[in-house]
Amino acid sequence: MKEGSRIEIKRGGGLIRKIEVLKLSEKRMGAKLVSEYYIDHTPQSEIDAYKARITRAADYRDPGAGRPTKKDRRDMDDFLDAVDDLF
Repeated sequence: MKEGSRIEIKRGGGLIRKIEVLKLSEKRMGAKLVSEYYIDHTPQSEIDAYKARITRAADYRDPGAGRPTKKDRRDMDDFLDAVDDLF
């Protein structure tokens, strides 16, 4: 990787962040300083859609219900896809 590189970072839930590297650092640094080293080109609409999906998924399960099973996750994804198709 070098300065000016553009990378895509895939996150769970379907979000792909599009990042441009401004500078490289030889040392580790705190999270507050990292923003000086890149530009995020991810459209705000994609970030908002991701946050909405995460919020809806959290609303689907009761707090303290534990981690969803694979079947639960597939059911949630199918449900959220059907809701997205309505709008």
